[in-house]
Amino acid sequence: MSEARALARCTGAALLLLLPGCAYHVGFRPAIAERDIAVPIFENRTLRRGYEYALTTHVRRRILDQTPLQLAHEASAKAVLKGTIVFVSDGIVIPAPIADPTAPPIESSIVISVEVAVMRRGTLVVGADSSGEGGSPDSPVVLTESQNFVPAFGQSRDSAADKALRKLAERIVDLLEAGWGGAQER
Repeated sequence: MSEARALARCTGAALLLLLPGCAYHVGFRPAIAERDIAVPIFENRTLRRGYEYALTTHVRRRILDQTPLQLAHEASAKAVLKGTIVFVSDGIVIPAPIADPTAPPIESSIVISVEVAVMRRGTLVVGADSSGEGGSPDSPVVLTESQNFVPAFGQSRDSAADKALRKLAERIVDLLEAGWGGAQER
């Protein structure tokens, strides 16, 4: 009985040594080898400065934390995520009471829109299909987020803008993952 156990242990050990040679590995491994992407600083066509840096930071951090993608320099990357902040607007949701017109608004909002596209070797691989037929992308995707804030609760335009930028980063990375390796990349 002990000889059988010793033989089983040796056989098991031999199989474990052979597994790495058979391309077996532990953990997630992407199906496509070229998983590096460049994320240059987003362009900003609005008068609100600084949002482009915050959005780029949020997108890069989300890519590194939640995807198998790796960040690379634009010159050496297989794909480039290009984005432009195209619209920022503040609005009043609930104005100040009529009794005190000098008081700040009760509730305000901020709206931020961004155009996003992923280019690979000069070809658009993640974006929008303007024909609506589900074909290849031919233009950037426009994403919009809004966030309300109440100054009386200690919330500010900056905190609301940061929340909206974080939501945009989440949506951008979700779009990136959905388009990468899918039907849009043919």
